[in-house]
Formats: sequence, structure tokens, C-alpha cells
Amino acid sequence: MAARKLARSEPSVPEYRIGRYRVRARLGKGGMGVVYLGKDEALDRDVAIKTLRVDGSQDDENRGRFEIEAKAAARLQHPNIVTVFELGEDRGLPYIAMELLGGQDLETLLRSHEPLTATERLDIAIQTLRGLEFAHAHQIIHRDIKPSNIRVLDDGGVKILDFGIAKVESASVTRAGMMVGTPFYMSPEHIRGNVLDGRSDVFAVGVILHELFAGTRPFAADSPTLVLYGIVNEPHPRLKLDAAGPLTADVQRVIDKALEKHAEDRFGSAAEMADELARVRKRHSAPPLPMGDQASLSQVRKLLATDQVDSGTVRTVERIARTHPETAEAQRMLRLVKRRPAEPGAAAETLAFPELDASFGRATGGADQTVGSGRTIGGRVETVLRGGPSPGAAAPAQHHSNAVLYGAIATCVITGSIAAFLYFTRVRSPEVAATPPIKEVFVPRPAPSASNPAATKPAPEKPAPAALPNRPAVAVIPKAMVEIRTQPKGASVLLDRKAIGVTPLRIEIASNTAHAISLSLSGYQSKDLKIAPPIPSSVDTTLQPVGPPSSLIVESAYPVTISVSGRVIASNKPGISTTLPSGDYEIVVESSSLFLNHRESVHLDAGGAFAYRAPGTGKVGVRAAPDNCKVFVDGVFVDYPPIIDRTIVAGDHVVSFEWPDGAKAQQRVQIREGRPSYVMGRKP
Repeated sequence: MAARKLARSEPSVPEYRIGRYRVRARLGKGGMGVVYLGKDEALDRDVAIKTLRVDGSQDDENRGRFEIEAKAAARLQHPNIVTVFELGEDRGLPYIAMELLGGQDLETLLRSHEPLTATERLDIAIQTLRGLEFAHAHQIIHRDIKPSNIRVLDDGGVKILDFGIAKVESASVTRAGMMVGTPFYMSPEHIRGNVLDGRSDVFAVGVILHELFAGTRPFAADSPTLVLYGIVNEPHPRLKLDAAGPLTADVQRVIDKALEKHAEDRFGSAAEMADELARVRKRHSAPPLPMGDQASLSQVRKLLATDQVDSGTVRTVERIARTHPETAEAQRMLRLVKRRPAEPGAAAETLAFPELDASFGRATGGADQTVGSGRTIGGRVETVLRGGPSPGAAAPAQHHSNAVLYGAIATCVITGSIAAFLYFTRVRSPEVAATPPIKEVFVPRPAPSASNPAATKPAPEKPAPAALPNRPAVAVIPKAMVEIRTQPKGASVLLDRKAIGVTPLRIEIASNTAHAISLSLSGYQSKDLKIAPPIPSSVDTTLQPVGPPSSLIVESAYPVTISVSGRVIASNKPGISTTLPSGDYEIVVESSSLFLNHRESVHLDAGGAFAYRAPGTGKVGVRAAPDNCKVFVDGVFVDYPPIIDRTIVAGDHVVSFEWPDGAKAQQRVQIREGRPSYVMGRKP
């Protein structure tokens, strides 16, 4: 469900900004950071802004993790991984701007005990593995996969969050003799301090898969020490015989392999485990909803979007869910109408942010804070501010601001044997700030000496923040009257994603900015309009009848993931045939393991159809001279040469080579269906 824009609070205080984003509300706070709801006014979208806190969290280690999180996620453009827009630094305050997600994190969903169908449970695991498969192909190991780092969206999609301790090629910020993770989901090799690869993340998904069907973690105990001992030494419990209905034996078999103590005995990759779960899921396909019930749920989605759900709507959804208990769409809709959570973009706007005043050493916003250009410094974007304080306002002491940021840094190390742990909480995702106890743990590795070099140091006294400057007056926003009319009448109107009434409608809006208008009426196609200054006095439009649904047909000889306008509608399936309302869509068909990524913008007329047949596959062999180089296909790392008979979709591809000294080469290759092709890379 799209986040809705609020009407601004009565302008009585200056704006707060982080970089180029206007800060609207505080979404959450943890031990290491704060997450804000921000507005990117240049692109007219809401974002989540994650920052490090000023009070002792900005040491080199935490800054390093913060930077790794942003860089790792930014490299991974995938439907099942949160999208990072920017890593920046504003007046010494590091921040990450990322997409604002709806839904709930999996931990909250599990603890709420809301019912999930077997299909939904399998889909959550499969989509998580698909995201990890993509990350591993880019040489990134997450190392902290757990329910609070998995976001389940309202439409059933899944996003992986928080790459703060990910292993990115040779990058690492873990202190010598220490390793970081969450005890319940650590692999045995992680606990032992061994080198990790993607199979460590596979183990974590195995723990989550058990938890999804059993309702409890497989390795639970009263202390972290016992948890870690159980993971390394004890067998995991088995599911109850009816935990997954007729699929229990198959699900248990997947869990057993994922939770093997030795990495070489597990699934060889996240893709292999996802493929196996997809085969299990295929044997548990619930029958589709009748057309009448589908139409009812479609109408409920519109009511949810406009906050018009009443008790009658809830009863309708309850009836459909009761009649079709194994249909994921019906059960998901029932949770939504009962929960009806406040969307992150619809939260009440906050008037003051004292922690930002402390971070910047002054009150931010107002006429004295005009955001200028940004520049990259040491891999970070530094925002350059232009303009001075308003008349009569004291100039902010920049050096004092930096003292507040860096003078408060402190390190607290708890020493001892392997049984000693340091717990702390930090922001989990763009929307979830707090975590239950025993979430993160530093585990000391066996040291060659019994000495204890890590002595606790007292935190330096934090200087008082600079005096706040006088706040300038806020300019009055110019207004204009506009009348919105539709044919036929009675269409629901959303102005900048906020429900304001039905047509015909006369309203007053800000005349110095652009606005988005969405119109919807049962039985008619929805319509989105944009109005920009100068604001017209009236907006007239005719809505078209919905008519019969359109068809989307995808045929493939191998499993593919299919997305429609950003929503994953099929994961790891050999094609689909489904119906969609008429309208404009972006269709994406992809298979990361075979290097297929087909994107096409289409318009589906009522009763029309769009058909796509995935290309066949061929083989490619790759050699290089010298052969100590990395090989990439279409920008994705594959392996070191020689590569023999790698399966790949037919068509044009780019094979790139990168040697340790920085030398690079690339070749284009035409892969023909059913035939082998060869590429030889030579160092320039």
C-alpha cells in the first residue's frame, strides 16, 4: 500500500533537514541510530533516513559498519533487497536514505501470532533466499539474517534489510578477536570464528524456516552461551507431524539439510535451497479464488487505500478467508483489514527534533539552512550548505558542533572467555527501531594469550550544545482554489496520497508546488493526474469503464521470477498465466542464475493480452590469459577461469575480466540456444 502524504502541520516552526531531505517525523530509535521519515522534495517521494546517534555511537567501527551497510545494499538492486538511495554526511552526521517500506518485519509478524498459510511461509523463505542468492553472486555475505531483518510487505513481497555487518569482499570492521551476529541464527562456523561464505546465510534461513512452521526457534535456551553451545553441538528439534500439513515431511527434509553442522553438508547455495522449497511449494498450490471473491478483494484494496474500511468490509473479508483458509491472498487481506496499521508516510509530523539540535549543535531549518550541492569525500557524500543566519541570529559554532559529535565517542568492551557477551540494541530497519533483549552479541574468539588487553575507558565529558540561534519567521504559503470534477460523479479523490472527498469537489491547495491527484470509482479505471503551477481553477476528466480483465502470459522452460510494476507475482516458477486490470505496467522476467533480465513497459487494453516467451539456454566456456582474474557476466561476478559449460540464456551478453592489478578487458558474446560458445580474455 502506498504511503500517503500528510497535510503539513500549521507552519509555526522552521524545517529540519538532513542533507537534501526535509525531516517529517521520527520513525524509531535504537542504541546506535535514529530513523526518520523524510521527504525528497526534488523527486516528490517519502524516504526513510537512518542516522548514527551523536551520543557515543560514531566511533570508527560503527561508522565503518554504517558505510558497509549502505554500500552493500546500494550494490544490490533486487526486488527482495531494500533499495538504498544515498549514503551521505551532513555537518558530520552520517546518514543513509533508503526506500520507505510498509508492512511489518517478520519478527513482529511471528510474535503477533497472526495466522500464515503454508504457502505464505514458504514464499517468505523463498524470497529471502532469492535476495541472498543475488547478494552472494555479488560477493556479499549478509551474516546477520534474522526475522527482524526481513520485511514482509502488505502485498506479500519480502525485503532483506540491514547489511551493517555484511562481508563485502575484503571489507571488514569486526575487531580482532571478536565476531558479531545474533546468537539464535548464527551458523556453527560463525561461532567458531571460521571464514564464512553464503552457506552461513543458508543456515540462518534454515533456522527461520523452522521458526515459521514450529513457532519457536530450534536453538532456544536461557543464556546466549547455551544457545551457541546447542547450535554447535546439539541436534535441532523436529517439527510436529502436522506443522505443515501434508508437506511436513518435505519441509523437514529441507530444514534438516539447511541446519547441517558442517557447511559442506548443507545446500551448496541459497539458489539451491530456494529451488527445493519452490518444488515443495508447487505441490501445495491452493485453488484460485472465484472471480466474485477476487472482485470483492479488489474493492477492499481501494477502500484500504482511502481509509474507508468499515465493519461490513471486515465481515466480507472474514467470510472469504473462512471459505478459503489456504489461499494466501484472502488471509493476507484479512490481516490487513484487522490490523489497518498507520502507514509510515502517514504518521503525524513532528515539530521538534532535539537530538538533531544536539547533533548539529544548533536548531536546524528555517531560512538559514538552504541546502546546496553535495560532494563525495572518502566514499561519502558531504552536503555543502549555502546561506547564512537570518538577521539578528547568532552564527552557529561549527567547530563546537564537531566537538559534540566526536567528543562523545566512547568504547565499552566486556572481556573474558567465550562465554562473555556484550549486548546492545540498534535500529533494525527503516521502520523498526527497538529490539527484544539478547539480539546482538559480540563473541570473543579464543586468544593465544590469557591477558586482557581491552580495558574499559570512561567516556569523555560531552560539551554542552551551542546556544540556539533566533528562529526566523516562516513565510506564508500561497494558496489557490481548484475544483475537481469527473464524469461520472462520485469518484474518490486522493490529493498527494491523502483522501480528501469525492467529486465534484472544491478545495484550497498550495499554489507554489506540484500536486498528484488520484481518482477511483468502482467499475471504472483509476486515473492519476498531475497539476503544476500555475494551478488551474478546475480539473475535469472522464473515467473509463473497467471492462473485461487483461491477460498476462509468461512461458519459460526454466524457473523465473515475474514482477508487475514492482510487485513480485511469481517466484521461481516456469511461467504463469494470470489476469490484470487494464492499464500501464512494467513487466520484469528474470532469472539471476541464468542472466535473464527482461524488462518491458506495456499497455494492457481491456480484454487484451501480453505474452512473453523466455529464451532458451546455451552454454558458455570462459578462459583467460593469465587466468588469475575475476570473470563477470553482464556485470555480475561468476567465478575465476576456467569456466566450463556454464548454462546461460540465449542472446547477447558481455563477459568482463578483472585482474588483481586493476587491468580490465571485456568481450561481447552471442549465446545460441542449445549450442556452446567460447570466450578468451587476454590481459591488455
